Amino acid sequence: MCGVPDKMADGITEKLMSRKAKRGKLQVEHAQEKHPYANRSLPEWIRCSERSREFYRWLKKESLRPLNFGAYAIRPILRDGFCFLFLETHFHKSRKPDSRLAAVCDRETFRLSDVSNALRRLLQFPDDLVFESKLHARMKLEKEVNARLLYDMEHRQELFFALGRGIIPAVSRAEIHGRAMEMLEKGIPEEEIRYIPDIRFGREAGGFTWQRYLFYLRSPKEAADRLEQEWIMQFGEMIFQEKIRYSGIREDYRYTLERQKK
Repeated sequence: MCGVPDKMADGITEKLMSRKAKRGKLQVEHAQEKHPYANRSLPEWIRCSERSREFYRWLKKESLRPLNFGAYAIRPILRDGFCFLFLETHFHKSRKPDSRLAAVCDRETFRLSDVSNALRRLLQFPDDLVFESKLHARMKLEKEVNARLLYDMEHRQELFFALGRGIIPAVSRAEIHGRAMEMLEKGIPEEEIRYIPDIRFGREAGGFTWQRYLFYLRSPKEAADRLEQEWIMQFGEMIFQEKIRYSGIREDYRYTLERQKK
């Protein structure tokens, strides 16, 4: 700065920067007051439209009455800290209202799941806004727990030994050799000869109930921990028997392949 000592110039620069920072802070605070829904901890759907903000203000109330949007009414049913939201239509006065589940809302976080297309259009949510669904949650939980069982089968075998039941499969030498020859003829690589758990809800296991789903929405890790323990108790014997069976098939496969090379 021409004609001004360096120390004085540094002081002037520091004061200017301080004033600029304060102005910036005030602008941010003013913007937050002007836009109360800009809070990053709130779900993204709240900021989508004026209707979505009205919907959020309604959800925050202690006692919920039906929320009307023209020919539509959103009716709430509270259960275990969640709100099941049913969308009713009143297009024809002579008919009973058509009521269908439109979404599930966590009353602690206001996160929505299982949002229907009708509610998405009504609240003007963009098409690329993604919500959790019961089907998707079930598939994720199945995948994670099966991966855990595979790891347990290889690295935490004491979990299976603790079951206190016979885990040695009743299988003949001929059966093992026959499976090995079958895989050899198909050209299956040796490293692919192993048992991979693939347990599913509604098939071997029980159904993916709403109670389990709501627990998963609140605590995904705890839900996976609990299901892992349940499936070890229920399927642990079968899982470890299959592991031993496939180990025998792989050994026979390797032995037969080495003999063929000679």
